[in-house]
Amino acid sequence: MFAKAQTGPAGQVSRKWGLFRQIGLMLNESDLAELRAHGVVVFGEKVIFDAQPPIDADTLAWVQQRCSGPIPASVVDLWSVTSGGYVDYDVNVFMGGADRSFSWVELFFRGADTYRDLEGWIDHELELAEEAANERGVSWSGQLDWLPIGGFEYLDRAYVRVAQDDTHGAVLLWMQGLPAAWEGYLHEDTGALFAPDLVQAFARFQLDEHPVTGVGQYRRGLEFLRYVEERVSTHGMSSGLAARVVDFYAEAVGPMT
Repeated sequence: MFAKAQTGPAGQVSRKWGLFRQIGLMLNESDLAELRAHGVVVFGEKVIFDAQPPIDADTLAWVQQRCSGPIPASVVDLWSVTSGGYVDYDVNVFMGGADRSFSWVELFFRGADTYRDLEGWIDHELELAEEAANERGVSWSGQLDWLPIGGFEYLDRAYVRVAQDDTHGAVLLWMQGLPAAWEGYLHEDTGALFAPDLVQAFARFQLDEHPVTGVGQYRRGLEFLRYVEERVSTHGMSSGLAARVVDFYAEAVGPMT
């Protein structure tokens, strides 16, 4: 159903829909409100789907109590739009001496039916921090300096710096090392700074192929397309809005900036 939303060659997005605002094709306020009702929101010019409601005050306070410094403004901005959900972009980071493909598909939220939800990941990180402090024989504040924000199961995780220092708000990506038989992959746990804040991290999300016209069997965007198609077929999203949001989403096709 989305082939008609693409009028140019692969990787070029049709401009026949909607309005323009700042950069590229944008969605108007009516579109955004309807998308919100279908669990689709925009943050940092990128699409989040199966998006949860904004974070509630109790959860925000619970998280803040477990952080050694204030929750960064960019995280609060995200959580004022949605407390979590799913993203479907290519994320590339230089780590361990080479460019790596990082799996960032979840934005952790409380109550998620996933490997761990936000609360589970925070409790997990608190346990690890306490164990590390005990092994080093040093005192520990009982709070986190890095807040887990998203990733993929136990393999890849994104953190935001909450300690009050010069890197407050920075985004760090961490990848678990795989066995030596996995040639070309990291073989020890490795982390790398990715962006100064969450908004700039989202700005680095891209699509290596167009989700509709691309040919890669495992290209990014297929999960998002399936989500939108299901909203059209069973939940009443209009096909016009579906085409517009897919066009907007495909604006991420191109070289990473």
